Amino acid sequence: MMREVFKSEIYQKVYTADELDFEKYKQKNHCPSLIKTYGSALWIWNGGLMLGTKSDMDDIINAVDKIHNNVAKLK
Repeated sequence: MMREVFKSEIYQKVYTADELDFEKYKQKNHCPSLIKTYGSALWIWNGGLMLGTKSDMDDIINAVDKIHNNVAKLK
């Protein structure tokens, strides 16, 4: 997924070609402990900033919490 992020239009505008060298990025930021968290992480990607009120963000957190608490029923 990160490789696609590096190829995104916004990243191309913001970062230099050297900074977008994905192999260099992986070597520089290698962290085995972090890799273990990917299986339990929640990624929300909408292609840009999430603009909204604190209440909007609270609604998102509450929805994620509700899903987490009911995951057995969803399987």
